Amino acid sequence: MNKSSSGILLLLCAVCVRAEPLDDLHSALDRFSQPVSGRYQVSAKVVEANGKGDDKITREGYAEVEAVDTGASLSIAYSRSLLAQIDSEEQARLENSDAPTPAIEGVHELSALPVRAAVRAADQIRRVMGEGEYLGAEADELDGREVMRLDFSLPESRLSKRQRKYVKSYEGIYSVWIRADGVPLASSSRVDASGRAFIFISFHVETESQRRYGVVNDTLVALTDRYYHLSYGAGERFEREIQRTVTAVD
Repeated sequence: MNKSSSGILLLLCAVCVRAEPLDDLHSALDRFSQPVSGRYQVSAKVVEANGKGDDKITREGYAEVEAVDTGASLSIAYSRSLLAQIDSEEQARLENSDAPTPAIEGVHELSALPVRAAVRAADQIRRVMGEGEYLGAEADELDGREVMRLDFSLPESRLSKRQRKYVKSYEGIYSVWIRADGVPLASSSRVDASGRAFIFISFHVETESQRRYGVVNDTLVALTDRYYHLSYGAGERFEREIQRTVTAVD
């Protein structure tokens, strides 16, 4: 074998090794994307801070719902006690616009989109992967065990149209940690962007998301999900943290 043929063979082997973890992940996602019936308790805890110093306003929220996935449809049930609490908070807010509304704040984060992403996690992982470009895989460690980490770029479309217009610096990364058979164990995404509008107005945006997965009733579920957003500029500051948990109901 001449040097040219040997070099081509080595290159092809390198590509095969590079692609194998991605193939394993795709196979696992295909396996867990099949419709499966399940009943889940989904909770959301929210902490939001708007402003700085004496003008800072903090709101907290918490709510639980029951999600029923038949495979063909997904329904979300709000308990009688939760609906009663929402009614009470709406009435209190009419009398005092600054009244705390924890149930309302929490239930806003338990709509169809985040609940679907939690109980149909394989489809959600595939959607995020499809946004960007595969960067490669490397050995890593998670909870004391050896795993593979796959990295993907995230596009600037994660920002608002106005932010994209003025952004000067941007970085977006999505990572998925998988078992040897390709089953996802965890994922994280991070977007960090800064820019300047006009001459004197600068801004900075950070978002982070971490999810831990488990196999429940032969489907992949995001058992825990933490999302954090920070933005500041022009004298303003906004923070929001959301923590969701999913528990299977027998």
